[in-house]
Amino acid sequence: MEQYPAVSPSLFRTLTAQKKMVLVGAGILIFFAYVGLNIGIWRYARNSGKAAQTVAQENGGAAGDENAGPPPAGGLTPTITPTPRSTPTPTPRPTGPGPYACDPLGICNHYGDAQRKECPKTYADDHCLDECSDIKVQCPK
Repeated sequence: MEQYPAVSPSLFRTLTAQKKMVLVGAGILIFFAYVGLNIGIWRYARNSGKAAQTVAQENGGAAGDENAGPPPAGGLTPTITPTPRSTPTPTPRPTGPGPYACDPLGICNHYGDAQRKECPKTYADDHCLDECSDIKVQCPK
């Protein structure tokens, strides 16, 4: 028996040619989308840099640039004096001999008589001036 194709050979060639054209067209569209996207990214990056430069120029230079801007008249150069920062005054803590000392584990504990326990340093407050991490001030066992 003779087998007949589902479509005629001329129709098959036409469909194959159209399929190739569709694939070529899709490839061209993808290529243009890729190029357009890259151009858009490049323009964005270029314009972002210009925008940052423009802002810096309008503000007299980059932040922290003390030499930015036109020189003053008369050839004098301005001197910039830093403003002193105020530091908060620490709360005084009591010091001197007291019932507190650092134990061998580095914890500030209350001892009845820390000097009798041969502790190298005693404190009047229950924080031991936060020195208990130092082995030199810890009491022996």
